Amino acid sequence: MNKETRQRIVIEMDDNLPVHYTHGFIGGPNQLNEIEINLYSECEDLPGPADLTLTEDGQVLTDTTYDEPDRARVRTIHTRTVIDAYTARSLARWLYAQADRVDGIAPSDPFDPDADHYYMP
Repeated sequence: MNKETRQRIVIEMDDNLPVHYTHGFIGGPNQLNEIEINLYSECEDLPGPADLTLTEDGQVLTDTTYDEPDRARVRTIHTRTVIDAYTARSLARWLYAQADRVDGIAPSDPFDPDADHYYMP
């Protein structure tokens, strides 16, 4: 007799969970053959110091900018995640489906060679 087992999944989200906007990601396989994903936000360095002489109505009369070293982009990693290859493939399929929805395209499997837009890994 084959008895079907049902499992209920409860998803809870911390009320104080911060939202981080992501501009990119870095990572790759680690020594345990897991995939590490580091999501980061990116901004430019603040400009160097400057002396401004302003009129009473706020117009700039003189602008003296001091020499500054080359500025850099600052990437701040907010999320560090480790997943296995199976989960990575599932995540890739899910992300493609979400991007298709955002673009107004009917979601399809990006790894299906017969699909309209096939992703070649």
